Amino acid sequence: MLLGRMGGEEFALLMPDVDEERAEAFLESLRMSVEQATTHFNGNGLKVTTSIGMASIDVAGRLFDHLLAGADHALYVSKEQGRNKVSVFSQAMQLRTVLEKDGGETRVSLRTKRVSRVSVRTKMARDRA
Repeated sequence: MLLGRMGGEEFALLMPDVDEERAEAFLESLRMSVEQATTHFNGNGLKVTTSIGMASIDVAGRLFDHLLAGADHALYVSKEQGRNKVSVFSQAMQLRTVLEKDGGETRVSLRTKRVSRVSVRTKMARDRA
């Protein structure tokens, strides 16, 4: 296992030879440990929670940048869903993120299972009341 600070309050954990199920279970136990701990500062007890995003090579790909981007997508899903949660990156998360961007153009590669660009066109329906 390799742990490194990515900046600010973000850390990356590389877990080679650990399958997705075991990695998610480990991260969930880490999340619960942080939630149950009490930190003291200036005589006051502080409760801390953590939001965690996880990506696997099987879904995000073998490139470090792809793994990091996948984990980042999942992290923001954890935050959007109320924080203090572990979310696992999926292709659906990536597609949702791309579709939410205005004016984007996207292509989906079935061979590599990667979204490289999405084109979204919307048409306002007229209210005929």
